Amino acid sequence: MGYMQAYRVGGNSAESAIRKISLLLTGEGIDCDELGDQRPDIGCVLIDFTAGEALVRKTEQTVPQLPQIVVASTQLLGNKQLAIADEFVSPDLPAPEIIRRVQCMENLAVRLTEEVPEPKHTKILVDGETEGEDAPLKNLAKILNDAEIEWEPLKEENDPDGTGIIYTYYRREGYARLLQRDYPGYVHIQMAPTPELRIEALTVGDFSYIPSTSPEEMTTRHTRLLHMMNRLRNPESFKVDPLIHRSMSLLFIGDRNVGTNLRNQLAEDIDIKTLATVAGALVESKKYDAVMVHLGGKEDAKERFTLLQVMLKDKTTPPKALYFQKEAPERMKAFCAQTGVTVIESQDLDGMREILLGLRE
Repeated sequence: MGYMQAYRVGGNSAESAIRKISLLLTGEGIDCDELGDQRPDIGCVLIDFTAGEALVRKTEQTVPQLPQIVVASTQLLGNKQLAIADEFVSPDLPAPEIIRRVQCMENLAVRLTEEVPEPKHTKILVDGETEGEDAPLKNLAKILNDAEIEWEPLKEENDPDGTGIIYTYYRREGYARLLQRDYPGYVHIQMAPTPELRIEALTVGDFSYIPSTSPEEMTTRHTRLLHMMNRLRNPESFKVDPLIHRSMSLLFIGDRNVGTNLRNQLAEDIDIKTLATVAGALVESKKYDAVMVHLGGKEDAKERFTLLQVMLKDKTTPPKALYFQKEAPERMKAFCAQTGVTVIESQDLDGMREILLGLRE
């Protein structure tokens, strides 16, 4: 399986469904952290549906690059949300099925975006007999036709450059894995003739239906999957991130009068909070987009520089800068160059603003 990371949005109560799911995933080695201001490129996001549909839609706009999984209180409720989410889980699902769904969505996203990042075409393919009284996919063809979904029979041996959805009459596990390898940019849906074979088919991924699956569920998920594939490959086209439209938050560690002057001068784009003491600064720094340290006089400089070194060892702290009201000493420039700390010594406010805003990016 390899390392997997999930994120959660909403559900602060210890008894909430999303908290229970989060604990289950963590116990299986899948980290499940609060999304907060993080904007990861990989993983998936679990969204508390009890907070309402608005949170689901807002989360998709914030992190469109991640598969969206609704956490509902029951399977019945979750299954009704497939028009607004890529998948759902609920506490009344068996634990192995919850884990499988999360793993499946992460693996699917990686396969789609890394193996076929820029597909040349999109197709809906059907692999199996659709004509004749006993054709196993006759009903599927009718559902697709009734929904005015254009499809074609699968004929080529492979398609490494395309994307879309493949509906396959489930034969055996080996064939399903082979088809997934030869058509990596597609979502694979196994049409299993029995519930028992569906369980086997799901070990391959991505999804599986049985004859009793409703046409509404199939067509709703079909539309959503096409949307998901487009969103994962082109997240910027779907992004409406509130972080992009707010002022940058900067923790200034230094003399209070210096911090106040900078706050007044840079207030339009950067919200500055000043800490004149290093006490509690390490924990406080993690709430900000960046930290800027001003060493100041000899008495304070030692404590502040020690704090900077501690923050450099903690990879969860934000980007860091050293501020000098005059030209920085060469030894400090060398230290910053080695450690990745940004040197700010310009009295040009526009230049300083540009450098600081660049730290958030």
